[in-house]
Amino acid sequence: MLQTVRISSKRQMTIPVKLFDELGMKQGDDLVARIEGDSLVISKTEHVLESLAGAVHVSGNLKKIDLDVAILKAKEARFSKDV
Repeated sequence: MLQTVRISSKRQMTIPVKLFDELGMKQGDDLVARIEGDSLVISKTEHVLESLAGAVHVSGNLKKIDLDVAILKAKEARFSKDV
């Protein structure tokens, strides 16, 4: 489905209602934008996360903890080796 979108003076664009509804979007959803050739492709973040699932190795001691905590622990481990 093709829909026309206009970019405002603040570089903002509005997603047409038909596309918004067809994609099952809701206010507050996060999106990811990327360039493919001369096109701007915007995807829901959950679709991107699904495509990346399993692509990153997570060590056993980090698998069952919150992602933010895992990132903090990984940073601490990495940077403590540099000291």
